[in-house]
Amino acid sequence: MKWVGVLDRYVWRVTLGSFVVCLSFITGVFVLSHFLVNVDRFVSNIEGDPLGFVRIIEYYLALSPTIFVTVAPFVTVAAGMFAVSRLMGSNELVPMLFTGRSLKRVLAPLFVLAILMAVAMALTRELVIPSVYTLKDDLEHELTSKPGDKKYDERVIEADAVDIARRQVAHFSRYFVTSRRIEGLRLYDWTKPDQRRIILAQTAVWRENGPKGTGWYLVGGQDLFVRQYSAEPIDFLSGKDYPGFHPLRLRRLIREQRDLVDHSYSDLAALVADSPEIPEYTVALHSHMAFPLANLLLLLLALPFALRFERGSRTERVFFALVICAGYLIVDLIFRNLGNTGYMHPVVAAWFPTVLFGSLGVVMFDTVRT
Repeated sequence: MKWVGVLDRYVWRVTLGSFVVCLSFITGVFVLSHFLVNVDRFVSNIEGDPLGFVRIIEYYLALSPTIFVTVAPFVTVAAGMFAVSRLMGSNELVPMLFTGRSLKRVLAPLFVLAILMAVAMALTRELVIPSVYTLKDDLEHELTSKPGDKKYDERVIEADAVDIARRQVAHFSRYFVTSRRIEGLRLYDWTKPDQRRIILAQTAVWRENGPKGTGWYLVGGQDLFVRQYSAEPIDFLSGKDYPGFHPLRLRRLIREQRDLVDHSYSDLAALVADSPEIPEYTVALHSHMAFPLANLLLLLLALPFALRFERGSRTERVFFALVICAGYLIVDLIFRNLGNTGYMHPVVAAWFPTVLFGSLGVVMFDTVRT
């Protein structure tokens, strides 16, 4: 007996067809809604630019990996419901069962697709999103910032603090992204317990080929040694001595510490290791690990509804799928907030929705009568 027979190939064609339709529809709705919200700014910013629409397309291509990891589980559930609806609507599912195949065997392509989607989500988050982050960030600024705004030509990030390495924190009053200039720098370097330093500077400018090499050139710089109660003038911070203080990484850290959506697993793991006392980092790391499993778990929970409503329409089945997805999102949001605010252990808060819906899915799928 061949592992992939004629019936398997047929179910695969139905499954992949449903998946392509659902992915196109859900992604299209997501992009269209985002475009309609920002269309006024897009139009005003590309006016007179012959390549303006090309930049908009390029922006959404750079945004597409983030969209994918956001909607993938719901695409999988919707595709599964449509595939089962098609098989049942054509009276094809029952004859397949009469051949002696179990329900799990008939629907195996759906489960394989869910597993592949989970793997694709994990790889996209770890490898793809970080590689297009800078391009997406630049295009987002160009297309959504209002011309005439002081921050339009020179991107300015107001007062913030960034963990540039373990036991190294940089504070600044303003950071000019385009010109790579910092105003009001305070750099705390606690890497050597016996030589704790605080580096102060009125301004710091990054130069790739300066007279002292690549690094930050300081104006009004002071190097304070806490334990020695001493201070020395300083006018240069080498990029080799502070590799985590590179402008590109600085910009990424600033954005990601404010919004953890674009973090990779390795970036979040580093943040958790450096700052275990901040629950948001732990919740984000474990939530990103748990969310890909929703492809399989929500499918297990949704399929029994499709299989029990034998006379129901496709609309009813899709409606129940949407209800299940909405319920998962609500529960996930509630427990993330509980973890972020410290009312629940961050790891428990991140994994609880997955365990809850996964358990319900396994129980309900096992109770389906064939």
